[in-house]
Amino acid sequence: MPDYDDEIPDDLGWGPIIVRRPVYDEGMKMLDAAPAGEGDTFETARGIADDHKAAGEKDKAEHWYAVAAYLQGRASAAEGVQVVVLEEGEEWDHDRGKKIKSRTRTKSKKKSKKKIKSQKKAKSRKKVKAGKNPRRRGKGA
Repeated sequence: MPDYDDEIPDDLGWGPIIVRRPVYDEGMKMLDAAPAGEGDTFETARGIADDHKAAGEKDKAEHWYAVAAYLQGRASAAEGVQVVVLEEGEEWDHDRGKKIKSRTRTKSKKKSKKKIKSQKKAKSRKKVKAGKNPRRRGKGA
């Protein structure tokens, strides 16, 4: 849905088309393989998605629905609309209108950092034999 401003003449409010790299690559392959003049490649992608959904392949179906949505948006957008391709770990900041690095971290990275910290602390502690206090050196021990 466009968010246009009635106060600005000729403002239709169409921003850039935001798409992830795998979806973009698959969509461009379909456009290159399509015969000249065929404009319904998004219908082909939607059909592939429906086939995957019927076969119970949820991940592949979601991917192909995203390809279909990208191709349909590209077909309906005005000429000259920018296409922004997001790489792995990037997000689109709508407020600033630019790509940003993802700020979220996976749990496995957090756990590994905690493990590393605890391992460093364990190495830095000096092991003491039972019954001896290292702070009381030279006092009748």
